[in-house]
Amino acid sequence: MAKKTICSIPLEWDLAEYSLHTCHDGSHQHLSLSQVYAHEQTNEIEIVWLRRSESRREKSVVHIQVAKRHSNGPTSPPRNLNSGLSFRAGEYLAMRVRQRKPWAQIMLSQITMRPIAESFEVQTSN
Repeated sequence: MAKKTICSIPLEWDLAEYSLHTCHDGSHQHLSLSQVYAHEQTNEIEIVWLRRSESRREKSVVHIQVAKRHSNGPTSPPRNLNSGLSFRAGEYLAMRVRQRKPWAQIMLSQITMRPIAESFEVQTSN
């Protein structure tokens, strides 16, 4: 039996935008079903299923994002002031990098476009 692949698309895409791309153009990532299930078991990552496919002809599609935390602190400013990903998830990512969570180190290395070790050295030297 072939390994089932799940398409992980950017958060700003919907299924219409996804249909304009192919799995070979480098526009999105792919995960195995076991990887998606492993992420669903954690409280750090939120998986939003856009399409759950039961057949091999049609691929399943998900959005993956850092899980939203509820706090008793001040509410976030209106969306038009600062709605970027770094504003919404930066503090959480920084905390997880300091805790040496592997997924956070990988995310930081991709953001900075540096090898994991180099990105991690930059973060700890500050």
